[in-house]
Amino acid sequence: MARLELIVEASKSRSGLHAERKLALIVDAGGRVRRVDERVGAPSDRVYSRGYSRRIKVELKPGEFGVQVRLVKNSRGHVKGAITVYSHKGDIILEAVMRRRKIRLSRGDPSYSWIVERVIEYLGLGDFIRRYNWGTGVRT
Repeated sequence: MARLELIVEASKSRSGLHAERKLALIVDAGGRVRRVDERVGAPSDRVYSRGYSRRIKVELKPGEFGVQVRLVKNSRGHVKGAITVYSHKGDIILEAVMRRRKIRLSRGDPSYSWIVERVIEYLGLGDFIRRYNWGTGVRT
């Protein structure tokens, strides 16, 4: 079992035009996704002036994966982000980026891409994403 530190954040700029959202999720081997309780973490620094940010320590059992989702909205309303998947040992096994409504492998093992797809469906972004590209990135 590894102890992993994930961040939960919801902050926006003073003008309200920019926003950042970070989510901490756990996916088990069966594909079930659950959110980490964000009330138990210690406060941490946030990106923008309004909102909150917490640093949460999570212990993963064998067969579970920790997922850190980071989404940023700019002043034009465009959303981009990154999804990082951690193994139960605390190692990064997959990193994916989201730009222009497409998700692309940045680095890691593409056999874990099903985790990212489950997380996207859990968040309700399935209709927002146009395409997945698991053939790019650095293989590890």
